[in-house]
Amino acid sequence: MNAQNRLTINAVALISPSNSPIIVHTYRSHPSSLKYHFVAHTALDIIEERLATGTDCYLGLLHTLEDQAVYGYVTPTRIRIVISLALTDTLVRDADVITTFKSLHTAYARALANPFLPARGTLLSPAAEQQNGTGPNPLDSSSLLVGSKALQRRLVEIGDALGVDEHS
Repeated sequence: MNAQNRLTINAVALISPSNSPIIVHTYRSHPSSLKYHFVAHTALDIIEERLATGTDCYLGLLHTLEDQAVYGYVTPTRIRIVISLALTDTLVRDADVITTFKSLHTAYARALANPFLPARGTLLSPAAEQQNGTGPNPLDSSSLLVGSKALQRRLVEIGDALGVDEHS
């Protein structure tokens, strides 16, 4: 990917098969990451529609919202990856977006395969668990990465490799 065709990534969201966010990482300064939680959740309905009609992991452009384009990808284990790209005048090639998704999927798989990963059996933060009265879900391995600092670092590294400035 050359400098002219760089993707301007606003945020990346990894969402579990049960539609709970694993991580929402923002690359652009924004007063609230809540906006990107909303973007990720609005993409879920479209992802479900596309999954019902096709089998490809790359779901392409899901929708545009305000100043961003939202793309989707689903792993074989049904983890949904959503990226929000800034709408600019540059050409966005599917090959560049697919490469980004594959890097994110690899980062997720490596973080999950970490043998030193502390075992958590829930998709909710401890405070949310206490508030909702829910217990751990040992069958959902994606829950292990909620709040994972290793995954967070890997997302930053991927952003650096793509030339994303986190403070712009």
